[in-house]
Amino acid sequence: DKHEKQVIWEWHRESAKTTVATTFATWLLGHRPDGTVLVFHANDTAAQALAHTIAERVDSPLFRMVFPHIEPDSPRGWGNNGYELKRTDVPYTEWMQEASNRITPNILGLGLYSAAIRSKRATLLLLADDVISDDVAVSEKELREAGRRFDDAIRPLATASALVMLSGTPQ
Repeated sequence: DKHEKQVIWEWHRESAKTTVATTFATWLLGHRPDGTVLVFHANDTAAQALAHTIAERVDSPLFRMVFPHIEPDSPRGWGNNGYELKRTDVPYTEWMQEASNRITPNILGLGLYSAAIRSKRATLLLLADDVISDDVAVSEKELREAGRRFDDAIRPLATASALVMLSGTPQ
């Protein structure tokens, strides 16, 4: 059985859960630009918006001030299909040897029921932010099904080195 690092945040609306979680994800990527962050939400659009928020922080002057040798690798991917990073303190060919071992982009947002989870792995952070919201969980049966989907299909995408962070508002 693999050791799992997990954090569960259940706070009221407007308590900055998402802001703290996406900032933490950005900080992790600054320290480990070879790692991956998978973001899950109740639907693809919201998950992609969260991934975009992380990507915007990575592409900010403040991030470059703290992590000057990490920047977007736009030609490899910088959008809803995932965001790729590169190190500028090593030759690009050397960086690509490291990065080519990854199937998962550095930052990727997916909905709870996305079929695109195949072969994806979170090596730094698996962030589940409001995966069970009104869009998904309307009845007790649907709530149980969403929980099963997360436990059976999403949680196993986190490697032993990744933190699983569940963030949500009480239902």
